[in-house]
Amino acid sequence: KVGQTYVRIHHYNKAINYYEASLKSNDLFTLRYDLTNLYFKLHQYDKAERTLLTALERDPEEEGESLELLQEEVQYCLLLAKVYHKTGRSDESLDILGRAHSVQKQVVKRASVDVPDIVNKERELLINILCELAKEVEGMSLNSPQTEEYYKQAVEINENHTKARVLLAEWYLSAGEMEQCEQQCVALIKKDPSNDSASMLMAEILVMRGNMDGAIRHFEDILIKNPNHYSSLVRLIDLKRRVGQLEKAHPYVAQAESHVAQSVHEPGLNFCKGVYHRYMGEMEEALIFFNHARKDTIWGEKAVFNMIEICLNSDDILGGETLKTSDSESSVEKNDSELMAIKTAEKLLKELQPENPASILKLKVLENFILLATKSRQGAEKAMLKIQDMSTSERESIPVLVLTATAYIILKQVPRARNQLKRLGKTPWVSQYSGELEKGWILLADVYIQSGKYDLAVEQLRKCLQYNKSCSKASEYLGFISEKEQAYQDAATHYENAWRRSFMANPAIGYRLAFNFLKARRYIEAVDVCHEFLNKHPSYPRIKKDILEKARQYIHI
Repeated sequence: KVGQTYVRIHHYNKAINYYEASLKSNDLFTLRYDLTNLYFKLHQYDKAERTLLTALERDPEEEGESLELLQEEVQYCLLLAKVYHKTGRSDESLDILGRAHSVQKQVVKRASVDVPDIVNKERELLINILCELAKEVEGMSLNSPQTEEYYKQAVEINENHTKARVLLAEWYLSAGEMEQCEQQCVALIKKDPSNDSASMLMAEILVMRGNMDGAIRHFEDILIKNPNHYSSLVRLIDLKRRVGQLEKAHPYVAQAESHVAQSVHEPGLNFCKGVYHRYMGEMEEALIFFNHARKDTIWGEKAVFNMIEICLNSDDILGGETLKTSDSESSVEKNDSELMAIKTAEKLLKELQPENPASILKLKVLENFILLATKSRQGAEKAMLKIQDMSTSERESIPVLVLTATAYIILKQVPRARNQLKRLGKTPWVSQYSGELEKGWILLADVYIQSGKYDLAVEQLRKCLQYNKSCSKASEYLGFISEKEQAYQDAATHYENAWRRSFMANPAIGYRLAFNFLKARRYIEAVDVCHEFLNKHPSYPRIKKDILEKARQYIHI
């Protein structure tokens, strides 16, 4: 009690001194566990490990210990596994979790005979240990059937255990085993029709099968029941964008906001608003909302990733040569702005300490895109060295293939870049890497355009629009191709799609749209777009002389 009181009032050194002194005279489990837990919370992992290893100094196969001693051993093992996990020692974490699993099975067996009242509680702990084992194996990027086996063992202990079954279903989804995932979801919904986790997984199955509208209905049903189910809201925003109806997501964002007292203190809502504004092309607003969420334990990592991507202007296509344009900013001002954004991205990157494999890979990819953002040969060469240090499975992943191709383009090694991108061109659409695939397909289209292979470029661009009708960059490239072929009506149609889907955020697209309306002799539309353009981008007056005045003259004639 004394030690816990010191901890509550943040007198950690006094708490440690109390625990250490008490242990010399009375080696109680609670004292040793509380001391070790405090070491862990204070990031004193060496001391935590030494204390736990001392407590665990016995043959794990030894029989005849009391039930209480076995229970204590399990708790020590679980805490030591956390220490190993935090210090990046996955193999040791897996070993000690295996020992915890073995001992906990003995606990369940003994409890069923000696203390039946605690059997359910001990089975629950056994299920949690199996789930931790599965996560640890999965976290080591091992494509091992052992992950599935651990989750299945957990479900077998208690078929009605929602958490274990959801984790098994999620694993099936990540492994592309949609039928098995669906079976688990059906079992969950049969037991509890209001199970949001199962409904979300069913929606993700529909997404992977290309049924966006069906998935949207699932997420809408969840949000009607629970407007503040932020995991569903962020997926709904993304899917509404993909079907070209982003603005229809706004009522759901407003509804969620109306159900909280102070939205600025709601990280999940702020993250969703950040995503919505990012897709709307309102990057400053997006950064404000992501910043409100960035310290949260659940949403913070994703928020920081988004902030880094905005700083790197990753919605643009780094390495793309076709659509390069000059603007009203001087090159010095632009370079200063870009360097400041890169430095901000570097600073944000240092905040991240991801633990799951997908986030660790994303961190590595963004770290290298920061090197590429300078568009210098030196940066690209550094990135290539870092890529070579990655594991084979990482180098073969979709994000790293895009990264590698981009580096090759900056190094002027276009044939090598094309070989990487062709692999992506044959890759089927995967929801998890939808953004990376779009970038890869557009970059391949860019390479084809540079070599005059317009038909092959169009094939890649139409694939982007098949899975994301709001992909303004694909529409912009299609407009460029049509303009080059002097099909000005078609070019205007594509540019108009790009202009509307980007919510008029990119002045280069607005200019090309007005120009192609002019070339297609659609003078009234050209004038309308010029007015829209000048309202949105008053610092770009060139359009007035180049297009607006000419269009007005033709109308008067």
